[in-house]
Amino acid sequence: MFYIKFYPFLILFLYSCLGFSQDNFSLFSEPSVALNYGASNRYKGHFSFKGREYLYNESQFFLKQRQLEINHFSTWSFPRGQNISVGVLFRNRSWFEASSNEVRLTGQFGTKSMLNHLRIGHRFRFETRFFDTITILRLRHRFAIDFALNGEKLDIGEAYLIATTEFLWSLSPEAPLVDNRTGVYLGWYKTIQMKLQIGLEHQLNGLNQQLTHSLYVLPMVIFNL
Repeated sequence: MFYIKFYPFLILFLYSCLGFSQDNFSLFSEPSVALNYGASNRYKGHFSFKGREYLYNESQFFLKQRQLEINHFSTWSFPRGQNISVGVLFRNRSWFEASSNEVRLTGQFGTKSMLNHLRIGHRFRFETRFFDTITILRLRHRFAIDFALNGEKLDIGEAYLIATTEFLWSLSPEAPLVDNRTGVYLGWYKTIQMKLQIGLEHQLNGLNQQLTHSLYVLPMVIFNL
């Protein structure tokens, strides 16, 4: 059952990525560690620590650190699967390349519902991104589905799959920018306190301008307190 459900998603995703020319293509690794904690049934906090490394860029393979970031979200849940969140992020690039650091403030509204054994989610975000010389406003909408690969309910020791697609609209003093991100993530619910997850995310940047695309390899460890 695991292979029947997982491989069609993986094959379709890789085919869509490889269908693009290698011009204007970059490959990144983005490992992360996340910590979730719940102060009550209604409130949850989330910290994450991420790095990003070049694996392929400008038609050559190499390994080079690009950035580090720390992120926090506070989330309040409501009946019927709704929640609101506020978040703050700091991203450091100046240590690794001639680029601006970023401070980001985020407001978020999310909904979750069940369709048979599929969990369906919508996430709406409004972001204000502060750079050294510019401020960018960005609107985001993500659609996601996830499900257990070993039955209708996810139990300890079992695997799960998440598939997402997201559109982003950036507003700045320059021309607006439209992006798309499509991802597939395979996870293992190892213990009550820990999940392991590996994902691939394909990003199309500048759909309304000069198009570039990149592929991210996303290993993650998630701790729950």
